[in-house]
Amino acid sequence: MEWNGMEWKQAAQARLAAAIGNMITGGPYGEYSNWVVNKFQVTDESHHFKKYAVDVLTFATGQAPIYALYLALPIVVPEVYEGIRQLDGQQIRDAPQQVNWEAVRTGVISLTLIAPILATPQRITYNVVRQWSGVKGIYQKEETNKP
Repeated sequence: MEWNGMEWKQAAQARLAAAIGNMITGGPYGEYSNWVVNKFQVTDESHHFKKYAVDVLTFATGQAPIYALYLALPIVVPEVYEGIRQLDGQQIRDAPQQVNWEAVRTGVISLTLIAPILATPQRITYNVVRQWSGVKGIYQKEETNKP
């Protein structure tokens, strides 16, 4: 049985990789998000449409490449590991060929198409986590002590 072009075991591995990966990529994605917000000069006072448009842009351009990695790595990493374990360079070189790139493409396109729905809730969630962590919200500027 398949889900999104992947066997159920592969889909479960992808979900686990995404959960672990989110812990690793959350910081860099937050930095990217801050960069986009600053680039478009979005503030708390900005019109909600501007905030929404930047949310969607950030989500689609920041999450899609990360999601592609989450889908591919659970297949590539075990192949590479096994190739290293067996000292089989050909298996290591062939590891990316084991990925169903059509399924990855479909997954990334699907994520990008639902970006308009997921982007703002993700920003809100990130802001809550930022507050819990004592980090300023996405639209809040860092205070400087310059005279």
